[in-house]
Amino acid sequence: MKVIAIVTPAHWSQVTGGSELQIRYLLDHLISLDSYKIYYVTKSVGEDFSPNGYVIERLPELSRYKISVLNYMGDFADSPALYKTLKKIKPDVIYQRVGGIYTGVSACYARHHGAKMVWHISSDMNVTPFRKDMNKARNIVNRFVAKKFLEYGIKNCDAIIAQTKQQDDLLFRHYSRKADRIIANFHEPPVSFPLANENKLVLWISNIKKLKRPELFIELARSQLSRKDIEFVMIGRLDNSPWSAQIKEMVGATGNLRMTGEISHQEVNEWLHKASLVVNTSMFEGMPNSFIQAWLRKIPVLTMGVDPDNVIKNEGIGAVADDMAGMTENLVKILDDSGLRIAMGRKARDFAITTYSKDNVKEIGQIIHSLILRK
Repeated sequence: MKVIAIVTPAHWSQVTGGSELQIRYLLDHLISLDSYKIYYVTKSVGEDFSPNGYVIERLPELSRYKISVLNYMGDFADSPALYKTLKKIKPDVIYQRVGGIYTGVSACYARHHGAKMVWHISSDMNVTPFRKDMNKARNIVNRFVAKKFLEYGIKNCDAIIAQTKQQDDLLFRHYSRKADRIIANFHEPPVSFPLANENKLVLWISNIKKLKRPELFIELARSQLSRKDIEFVMIGRLDNSPWSAQIKEMVGATGNLRMTGEISHQEVNEWLHKASLVVNTSMFEGMPNSFIQAWLRKIPVLTMGVDPDNVIKNEGIGAVADDMAGMTENLVKILDDSGLRIAMGRKARDFAITTYSKDNVKEIGQIIHSLILRK
């Protein structure tokens, strides 16, 4: 039986990110084929999680060894253990998602041990050159090294999957390579929808970090403090850094805004069932799962700058603003015009059903199978 290794820093039982959710859907599909021995190679797994139909190979947690120098090195310190694990399980194909150190190590193993590797782009930043201004000073060396590993992986993997044409264009512009396939993310459509006429609940859904610019959502909420009919909720994981503490303090001082912290995908969907609008303030994205989850539930999306492949503008399923004034204007317009919001929601649902079907996961399976045949 052929062996597939899924390689990524975290398992969905530990990190509720978009990439982890998409990997979960892919894994369900691969298991259903009953044709492969599947390993999930990662360093972060929920303590009580028990896999079914595949094997988890967990890399050692370096923090247990209390080696501060290695901890500072981040994912780079996982390199020897990752390479050793791949040598042990001898995969025929490696599927790698979340670009960084793991991308380079996986490509290096594949190149020297006769395996094939497919890399799946998870963010536009993956295919954009290193930017010093996008990284904290204390992490700058680690992030620079991670980018070099990623770039090695881009040059040496066997196949690349992009989420959007925009990512494919960036890949070619910066690395002179085209994606082998553009495959949109995928989700299960819900059977019921939010009560858009009755609620004015605005959600922001993402892991909370500087790249996501949560302070802009806080500013947006503060602009509507006089409106007692609008509620703002920020959903996502927050770390223990001083910057995160400042964000938490800002949220606490904003009367119409609250923060849930990290919650499960099911809980996110429960919040979406009550929402009228999803807001995104990121500097970079791939194709956010929150967009698709919202559109499938007839909820428009409001962003400041991010519009993958211009689908929001082209399909009329939300609004894209250039600045805070535009964000505020669009927010009020969409929330106060129920007819407009309902029309956007219907278009969003139709577009999402067609574009983000779970059938898309079968295309990834086909690419993996084609690499096995080439081996």
